[in-house]
Amino acid sequence: MYGFTLNGTINSWNDFGLHFTKILVIPDTQRVIDINEIDVRGGSLTMFKGWENLSFSFKVAISDKAQWVNVLPQIVNAEMITQSNEICGQCTYQ
Repeated sequence: MYGFTLNGTINSWNDFGLHFTKILVIPDTQRVIDINEIDVRGGSLTMFKGWENLSFSFKVAISDKAQWVNVLPQIVNAEMITQSNEICGQCTYQ
């Protein structure tokens, strides 16, 4: 299946022997918008404040179970996870 990259530098398969067990589907997130009524101008001011936090889960397979202790903190603390379109070289599926 497909691997992923953490923070643009760590390749899940090459560095950890880790890959998704199925294609990851990330749900859409919502913009944070603050609308303030302005009495003096008789209108409103719309301020875009960013995006809602997003949580999702995924299943992965790892080639060396003992390495999971090192891998988990890297995933949890990653600022960016990018799904790769590359198929892992040694992954085999039925």
